[in-house]
Amino acid sequence: MLGNTPIDLLAPAVTTRPVDDSRPSGLLAAPVLVAGVVVYALTLQWVYATLVSPEFAYIGYFYSTPPWFVTTFCIAATSAVALLLPRTITRVSHVIVWVLLVVCVAPAMLMAPYTGYLTSGQAILVSTTVGASFAIVALGVRTAPSRLGAPKGLRPAFVWAAIAVYSAVTYTLMTATLGLSLRFVQLSEVYDVRDEYKDDIAGSGALAYMISPQANIINPYLIAHGLINRKWWLVLVGVFGQYLIYSASGFKTVLFATPAILLIAFLFRSRRVPAAHSFVFGSVALMAASAAADLAQGNSTLTSLFSRRFLLTPGLLTSVYAKFFGENPQSHLSHSVLHWWTSSPYDTAPALTVGQFMRPGSKLAANANIFADGFANFGYAGFVGVGVLLLVFLRVLDHVSRGLPLGLAAMVMVMPSITLSNTAILTSLLSHGLAAGVVLLAIIPRPPSAEGHVPDAEARPAEPVRSPIGSPS
Repeated sequence: MLGNTPIDLLAPAVTTRPVDDSRPSGLLAAPVLVAGVVVYALTLQWVYATLVSPEFAYIGYFYSTPPWFVTTFCIAATSAVALLLPRTITRVSHVIVWVLLVVCVAPAMLMAPYTGYLTSGQAILVSTTVGASFAIVALGVRTAPSRLGAPKGLRPAFVWAAIAVYSAVTYTLMTATLGLSLRFVQLSEVYDVRDEYKDDIAGSGALAYMISPQANIINPYLIAHGLINRKWWLVLVGVFGQYLIYSASGFKTVLFATPAILLIAFLFRSRRVPAAHSFVFGSVALMAASAAADLAQGNSTLTSLFSRRFLLTPGLLTSVYAKFFGENPQSHLSHSVLHWWTSSPYDTAPALTVGQFMRPGSKLAANANIFADGFANFGYAGFVGVGVLLLVFLRVLDHVSRGLPLGLAAMVMVMPSITLSNTAILTSLLSHGLAAGVVLLAIIPRPPSAEGHVPDAEARPAEPVRSPIGSPS
């Protein structure tokens, strides 16, 4: 039974009166956040210029010393956007926008002046437009949630049966197509394993679409449910499933999914609501720790693995895409949902086209974040269009997750949200688990108290929303 565990999965996230998102959380909140953005910006630039560009310039990671006024403008613009984000984390959309700020939006805005691809004027324009687009999202998620009742969900037995069937089919097809390997793939070997995986899965049909939701939604849900309800065997099932998928695919994001989920669980521990600026300072700590370890060892392994992979590449590719598609024809979704209506001016998909631009003669796939992909299709209007689509998705997500523990929804959605930093939004929805996450959160049953309309208390200031993670019910 789902309801007889130490911490009830079906307990609603709102256990006290909800918070008014717009109220300040202390006189020092804004200065602390701005200071965090400044430190983040300076750390990002130093890591890129000192550790990453010298080693990876051969594949397009160029560095050009920017004019001080352009750098200052971009830092100020990024700080302004950060100040618009909700300071108190009360809904799953708030977690996602803060994650996206540090892994995608801030790098795109801050790196534009010094990647060497854009002029100062272009860098300011790119930074401003990306910031304006994300400001729409930030303001949108701060508004009051829909007054529609929470989804009722399905019976627990049906939910678990659906998860079991989906997982069984996924792992059966994966074993038949890719084989079953229990060998841990070293990080130095992942690219060879990934190439084999892409060749093997190319004609596999449904499996190509099933593995990502399994890795990004189902297994994280098993881990989250196990953590919340102290069912450690379920945590082991989810972790082992991630291990199998990583061994077969070589995708590092699958390997890092479990630490990311554990980090979210830590942030929501003991019924605490994490401070919003912890996302910014946490990113600074990750960059600094990786750089310090690499400098001590005389290499750039950890910086490349964490800072370059998750922060610097999304920022760099925003500039590269703005450069290439600002001077060449745009794709207009000809390699996506509008392929039946428009024809592509290129022989390859945008990622491969830009990869050729960055390193001629290579097969480099420069997979772009949602904003870079928006520019590839519709230029600066694409930046804004992506922001609107993201806001619509987040509002839907907030609705379907109502009545669920905030920490649970955050753990389920953190990995598919991170895919937005290197994948188009439509691809993330259809292939990387965003839509699957919405479905799963919608079908989880709610207690009766979560149904009906939003209580009138939501309109007035109150105590912070608490998550039940880490304390007995």
